[in-house]
Amino acid sequence: MPRTKLNIDQVEDAGFASQIELDDVKDGSSGGFDVATMNNLALFQAIQNIPAGPTGPQGPVGVVGATGSTGPVGVQGFTGAQGVTGPQGIQGVQGVTGPQGIQGVQGFTGPVGLSGQQGIQGLTGPQGLTGPVWAPTRYLLESTSTVTTTSRSYVLSTGMTTTPVAGTYYVVFSGSGQLSATGTLYFSIFSNGSVVASSERRFTRGSQTVGCCFSCMAVITVNGSQAVEGRWYASTGTGSLFQRSMFVLRVA
Repeated sequence: MPRTKLNIDQVEDAGFASQIELDDVKDGSSGGFDVATMNNLALFQAIQNIPAGPTGPQGPVGVVGATGSTGPVGVQGFTGAQGVTGPQGIQGVQGVTGPQGIQGVQGFTGPVGLSGQQGIQGLTGPQGLTGPVWAPTRYLLESTSTVTTTSRSYVLSTGMTTTPVAGTYYVVFSGSGQLSATGTLYFSIFSNGSVVASSERRFTRGSQTVGCCFSCMAVITVNGSQAVEGRWYASTGTGSLFQRSMFVLRVA
């Protein structure tokens, strides 16, 4: 039968203390009653029916005790000595290299196949038409008659003008002359009525009467209706022009 233990104060409050010797039934280990040893059944039943008293208020929580100080760190133990490295083993002997195998015999070269037949040669195409033979277009203007001028601007040298077909030409205008007074003679090539500035040549005389030679050169392009001319003038006195020529050679 299971044991039911009650607090001795509960038994005394119930009024049963006079009916039983409390010391006889008190459990010395827990301070309660050992119901199994009770002789009074009525008392046992009464004790079983005693209602539980109300739960008392919860007592205040006690103050948390202070955290104890950390103990000192223990001394670190000694590091053990490193063991001695054992001796390296002896390297084994290298094995003998085996002999190289015998090279196999090369097979026979097969016969060369027959050459195929050569195809029939194609027909020769007709020969193209022969183009015209190119002959350079050239003009040579010459004069040996003496001409004079007192013009102070460019005028045509008699006989020195031509209108070539369209193209690019190399032109040379050359000759000889003199001036009657101290001053300058001017010679130049004109294309379509405009002076080719780089072709201009000058002869200046002093107090002595002397002759001069000149040679004007230029490369010009004309359209087939533009004249190419040799012109001249004297800055003072009278200019004289003797032998002269103009060579016009097509280059493109």
